[in-house]
Amino acid sequence: MEADFRVGNVLDLRGYSDDFFDFLLDGYCLHCIIGEDRKAFLASACRVLKKGGFFHIGTMCNEPGMVEGFDPKSRCTIHGGDIASRYIGLSEDILKEIRDAGFTVMDWEIIRSEDKDILQEELLVECVKK
Repeated sequence: MEADFRVGNVLDLRGYSDDFFDFLLDGYCLHCIIGEDRKAFLASACRVLKKGGFFHIGTMCNEPGMVEGFDPKSRCTIHGGDIASRYIGLSEDILKEIRDAGFTVMDWEIIRSEDKDILQEELLVECVKK
């Protein structure tokens, strides 16, 4: 079996035709996408993934643990006074975003850090394009 790995800007997938990929891997990128860019990214990911193609997502979720600058209202970490750098959404909200973008969630789990000083949770999602 062959694999053709592509690396690029997840917010600009215009260079790929519809139904281009069999598999997409989000290796902890989604929580770094803020605001309306999240919806645009998920819509683009759905567009470039073949029907029945798999999408694996790993992202920070729920309570931010020891993350500095967390704003509970926006669920973002804020740096430099007003620059959002991470979105740490509630797991159910993230799953809804993924479903609303056109994916069927096949399986998901929350991983809690073993390190009592970190207290960060991660959401792992296996989904497929409808």
